[in-house]
Amino acid sequence: MKNKHLILLLLAVLALAIGSCMKSTPLAKRVPHLPAAPYHYTVSSMAIIIPPGNPYVNGSGDSSTLDNTPQSNPTTDAGAALGRVLFYETLFSLNNSISCGSCHKQQNGFSDVSSVSLGFEGQKGSRNAPALANENLNSNFFWDGRANTLESQTIMPVQNHAELGMENLDNLVKKLQSAPYYPALFNAAFGSPQITKQGISEALAQFMRSMHSFNSKFDQGAPSGFSNFTASELNGEATFRAMKCNSCHGGNNLDNGGLGQDHNMPAGNDWSNAGLDIGYPDPGLMNVSHQSLDNGVFKIPSLRNVAITAPYMHDGRFQTLEQVVEHYNSGIQANPNLDHRLTQGALDGTNNPAPVRMNMTAQQKSDLVAFLNTLTDNDFISDPKFSDPFK
Repeated sequence: MKNKHLILLLLAVLALAIGSCMKSTPLAKRVPHLPAAPYHYTVSSMAIIIPPGNPYVNGSGDSSTLDNTPQSNPTTDAGAALGRVLFYETLFSLNNSISCGSCHKQQNGFSDVSSVSLGFEGQKGSRNAPALANENLNSNFFWDGRANTLESQTIMPVQNHAELGMENLDNLVKKLQSAPYYPALFNAAFGSPQITKQGISEALAQFMRSMHSFNSKFDQGAPSGFSNFTASELNGEATFRAMKCNSCHGGNNLDNGGLGQDHNMPAGNDWSNAGLDIGYPDPGLMNVSHQSLDNGVFKIPSLRNVAITAPYMHDGRFQTLEQVVEHYNSGIQANPNLDHRLTQGALDGTNNPAPVRMNMTAQQKSDLVAFLNTLTDNDFISDPKFSDPFK
């Protein structure tokens, strides 16, 4: 009988050990595979990569003039290479299980397929992880704009107790010191092998600023007036403008960056209450501004790569583009803070404050979705310099 109890005890201990291993990824076996010479991440001017003839570029007010790169942290090839490794580093989570790349998947335009993102222990967050691209054109980050530099944004999910759980950044530094590959990477990026909190945030910011997406079918066709579009895509682009979708999704990044500056926020992003609900359970921008008119207001996302970044909206409530289109066609609610651009008067040129009803035909809605599919940049979502170096 004693032997039986001993065996059961040993099995229980073994089960706990196995469970512990499953929760925590072995550290020594994860080694990044990097090219002998760093990939080329630096771009000297946004003008190089914005195609001429793009009808969504709106002159001096456009976001291309609003590059957020600080003089103290210019993007370098070595700095972005370090940032790439850090972006996919599971040591960033308390139990070594997930990384930034776990919620920002390259094949999905660096977005998350879950309606709300899951943290290091499977905890549900409150919002959908936004897609990443052209982050150098933003002035605020997160759906509620609570970070006003990319350097500060990169660290916030790491310290969040539900996301990555590394609330004490000194502990993160110690964990990274245990990985043999970081001293050389930090030395190449910053001239010193010392691993620092500042270096971590700056390298991540450099990597994210280098993630440019300007080579979709839309971009390729802009100089020729979209001569590469199908009839359906052309009709969809015309519908996009006719229904004034570009009043919120204008500019070369299709997020109205620098063009609309309601809500007393800095130029570089635009904001909107999209009439998803009569009353919002998530106050959005009001958490930051503390102004009641910002209740239910969220940062307008870029439409670049939108066809592969489902689910949609800050809470991931819509699973398809068709559902999103139908919301704007017939489902906008009369929220007290409804964006004035989503009123019937904005579409008709009147003073009618009611939520807009676009009354699109089935064909128009189908064509509009076809147009949105032209915004996918296949090179961006397959470029090895943005991929997981641990695979």
